[in-house]
Amino acid sequence: TVGAIFASVELPLPQPAGHFYLDGRKGLHTEHLGLLLAEMQFLPRAYPDATW
Repeated sequence: TVGAIFASVELPLPQPAGHFYLDGRKGLHTEHLGLLLAEMQFLPRAYPDATW
């Protein structure tokens, strides 16, 4: 379905995601996650003895 829609508007299909987009379990992420990671690490670093 997606291929037909792209063809109807004369757009090329994008390339499949590279291996690093799909290997988050191995710790391989794109740089856009850096800000999110920094935000998530703030509390444990600021309050190392905190518990839920």
